[in-house]
Amino acid sequence: MIRWLWDGSALLVGAALLDPATGAWTTLSADPEDALAPGPQGEIVALQVDPDDSQRAALRWLRGPATGATLPLPPLPAGRWGWAHAPLPGGVLVWASDRDSGEAACFWATPTAAAPLPCPESSFVQVVALIGAPSGALIVHSVGEGHPGVDLLLPAGEAPGRWTPATLPFADLYPFGPLELLPRSDGSYDILTPCPLGPPRPCLPTAEAELPARWYRWRPGAAPQPLAQGPRAALTPAPTGRLAAWTEGEALCVGKRPGRGRCTPLPKGS
Repeated sequence: MIRWLWDGSALLVGAALLDPATGAWTTLSADPEDALAPGPQGEIVALQVDPDDSQRAALRWLRGPATGATLPLPPLPAGRWGWAHAPLPGGVLVWASDRDSGEAACFWATPTAAAPLPCPESSFVQVVALIGAPSGALIVHSVGEGHPGVDLLLPAGEAPGRWTPATLPFADLYPFGPLELLPRSDGSYDILTPCPLGPPRPCLPTAEAELPARWYRWRPGAAPQPLAQGPRAALTPAPTGRLAAWTEGEALCVGKRPGRGRCTPLPKGS
């Protein structure tokens, strides 16, 4: 998975960070099983789940002002827990959901403390990924009975952990196929999906491999605007400017479009 830092200055691939200006890789001190996520101050926060006990997890700050900090999270009741996290302005939201019971537990964490808070609403109870936005908005990816769900939650007030669901007129994903929503620094969003937005939408989850990639840009309150289709859309747009990243064989490339970028060999094991 390719993730840009919030300011677009570097790319996170596994536990390695690429400076696209120099082509230099920096390896972060993380275990292969850790989930890494970038934050608003250039920080990178790792979520570590105990491989022998999914009730226990911890956060580690690998980069940024709190580098080196480790915070064990409160243990959860017995169950088969899946975890996700998203750094946001002022802290980190951690969301755990039990694969069997559907129970959920959420925490608002800083490098020194974690406090429980009510989990926001999501399309399905099994939350698989969280993405934070510079505005404090939260993107929630969930699954249920094999179907994907995407929710955009906008901050409600200055208190942490309070959001209001936004209306996504294009994100009725049943029986629609997969959709990735990526925040930009100006408050707009990039949408990556193999499915056409707007009626008719004959895209089923099993058919996405047969359809070309599509790239849209969307601002809340307006209609999504198509930017590209096909190879030009099979990329990860930067949150600022016009650059994007994509893979070509064993290399990570950065530029305005495939075929016109600077490619750097991926580190071994990524």
